[in-house]
Amino acid sequence: MLKGRAHTPYRLVSGCRRCQSTSAKAVPAGTRQTQPTGNDGNDDEDTGYMLRRLAQLAEESRPFKDDPKAGKPYFPSSTTTPDISFDLAAGAQKHYEYKYQREIAIATKIPQYADASTRAIAQGKPWTGEENMVDTAHRMLQDAHKPLSAAATKSGPTGGLAAPRGHPKVSISSRLATAREKSLDYKLNPSPPRKDGPEPEETSGPTFKELYAERFTGVTSMANNLSAIASLATQRIEDSIARGEFEVLPDRGKATPVDPNLSSPYIDHTEYYLNNILKRQGAMPVWIDRQGSVHARTREFRDEVGRSWLTHAVHVITQAHPGAGDGKARAQLIAQIRAAFKTHAATTGAWKATHAGFHAAAVRDLNSAIRSYNLQAPGAARRGYLDVNQELETGIAAVLPELDAAVDKYLHGTAAAMEAKARAEKDKKLGWHQLQTSELPSLRGILSAGTAGSSAVPPATELPPEKGLMKNLFKNLFKVEDVETLAAKRKHFGR
Repeated sequence: MLKGRAHTPYRLVSGCRRCQSTSAKAVPAGTRQTQPTGNDGNDDEDTGYMLRRLAQLAEESRPFKDDPKAGKPYFPSSTTTPDISFDLAAGAQKHYEYKYQREIAIATKIPQYADASTRAIAQGKPWTGEENMVDTAHRMLQDAHKPLSAAATKSGPTGGLAAPRGHPKVSISSRLATAREKSLDYKLNPSPPRKDGPEPEETSGPTFKELYAERFTGVTSMANNLSAIASLATQRIEDSIARGEFEVLPDRGKATPVDPNLSSPYIDHTEYYLNNILKRQGAMPVWIDRQGSVHARTREFRDEVGRSWLTHAVHVITQAHPGAGDGKARAQLIAQIRAAFKTHAATTGAWKATHAGFHAAAVRDLNSAIRSYNLQAPGAARRGYLDVNQELETGIAAVLPELDAAVDKYLHGTAAAMEAKARAEKDKKLGWHQLQTSELPSLRGILSAGTAGSSAVPPATELPPEKGLMKNLFKNLFKVEDVETLAAKRKHFGR
């Protein structure tokens, strides 16, 4: 500040950004800024125009008193209508109900008379696949002590009196017995009994006792204390000794069989006796029957696999060496099949490809049956699922030692077929196959005449003229003079 000059306040003049960025001019507060008249491109002209434009915009933005849109927002979406407010409130309510649906259900839907166990189940968390430690301990405590029966509980579920129960249905026989007793009572005492006062004398007379003696004898004669029971048992034993029933006892001198499970601390005595009762009655649990069914079906599948593979192997061997018979080539092929059994290189590859669908479906069915069995069986008796390749190896290994016998049976047949074949070859050597059917009746007639006449064989000259083959046949046939042998031969040819 210079000396001799009065202090003059200054103010900044707002202008465009270009003007403010380059320089800011200080103008005295008391002086009036002059506006240039010409358009010479100076900064004062730009600054003045900007001020005028801003003032014009401010004046245009100021609402008028008579403007209908005055006081209203420019964007209508910035306000909320009543419908939109209702939708927002409903959405918030739905979100709240969805978030706290479990708590709302517990507070509103559980009845007031529900017991603690029902409330605990309803308020418990959903099952996640793992049991909580608290639930495990609670379950162990409940399993350790069996709950009381329904007859032992005298109160209802809410702690009050139990609900009245209906009367059981009376059978027809009981109703008939009751009616008979009432009719008998009415015959003895036609007048109705008095509710007060002493009973009539007829009920205490000899007639009443005689009629009701059989009915009340059993009750009065029963032993009602330990001494009476002991005396009754002693009397029964003495009567048996008098009859001689103790003289011959089947188990005298033999040790009493003791089951070790009876003294086992891990088996409850009640369960032990119940199991023995079921065992003596021939009853068995359901999973035992299911176990036998699963074993039978598995055995049938393995047998079917073995038979199928054995047939396939025999066909492969006989087709590879059809004329080998008992030769060396067939034995070598069988040895190769046995050696390559584990790798399935000889015959199992094509066979598995042919029956793959059947094997997969059968094993899938067996695994389904095993799954149902495991759901019923205890943990120690459960079975694992079957594998297709393992079951095929098991079935083939069971029939592999029978491969030689199967090939021999296929080539030569059974023992009966082999015997018939040997008999046919023997008859062929004797020339019986050349006999004609028309010559057999004459042969039977000659044999009958020879046996019915004399014991000697008719001479060859008396034979009817036949072919040379027939003559040679009779010469070889009738070289014996035994009539019984001749009859046996006739019987043989007569069949």
